[in-house]
Amino acid sequence: MKRLLFFALIATISFTACKKSGDSNSVNITNGWRVNSTVYTSFISDRDTATNTTDDNYLGFASDTTSNNITVLLIGFQNSNKFQPGTYTIYNSSGSASMTANEVNIVAMVGTNDNNDIGKGYVPKYTAFGIGTAPTVTVTNIGGKLKVTMSPTEFIEVDMATGNPDLANSHTVEINVSE
Repeated sequence: MKRLLFFALIATISFTACKKSGDSNSVNITNGWRVNSTVYTSFISDRDTATNTTDDNYLGFASDTTSNNITVLLIGFQNSNKFQPGTYTIYNSSGSASMTANEVNIVAMVGTNDNNDIGKGYVPKYTAFGIGTAPTVTVTNIGGKLKVTMSPTEFIEVDMATGNPDLANSHTVEINVSE
């Protein structure tokens, strides 16, 4: 429930985004994600399937689950989608429309705790004003396991204690992770 409330808070925040070209921080990611030059390797994944028709389904990957140092990547799919392979655009929450079947919602949390009130969160800059072209995320099914990839994309930092975005502090996030 706490995680759902966190995502509801994130969905109400307005941002802009663009895909960075010529990213000089590119590093090899074999199973994880990176924020700037720091790579987080996934050691566990989980599918959080909604039990009703209004909640989204989340695919989660954890790099660290130590108390007060939880580091996770969460990818939200619309309830009707149920983790289907395909190419998705990143959700733009600036309008009042709900996420569609061809969109995903992404958040990375680093160094947080069970209450999500410490550490840093990262969300795509595009997630609100809809300025520019929506970055894309590719989901493939390899032997029944999902693989998610996203080229380097501009994200902004969100204070986990307050939920306030830091629009001046942008970060490059890249994803190449598998269940």
